[in-house]
Amino acid sequence: MNKNTDDIFLLSGKDAQAEGQPTKDGFVVYAGAIARKEIVPSGADSVTPVRTRLLSEGMLEDDGERLRFTKDYTFDSPKMCSRSHDAEHYDDLCVTSGP
Repeated sequence: MNKNTDDIFLLSGKDAQAEGQPTKDGFVVYAGAIARKEIVPSGADSVTPVRTRLLSEGMLEDDGERLRFTKDYTFDSPKMCSRSHDAEHYDDLCVTSGP
């Protein structure tokens, strides 16, 4: 996917770092994004199934300490994107980073 630098958002949290942007299909997270490995109990029901699927599809790679996106991936919403990355502070998602 081509990045439109005017609309790139950043997620930065404990052991998580990602860039992405909204699209007509949802919210795309770019390859290389780092997701926190630990999931807090309050997010387990919604995050665990998504992570399990992404790991089995090879979209996420476990490097031992954290998870890394191997390809761009489109989530249905920014909220699910941030839950999957930070697994704790998902309401803090996406501080705009533009030129």
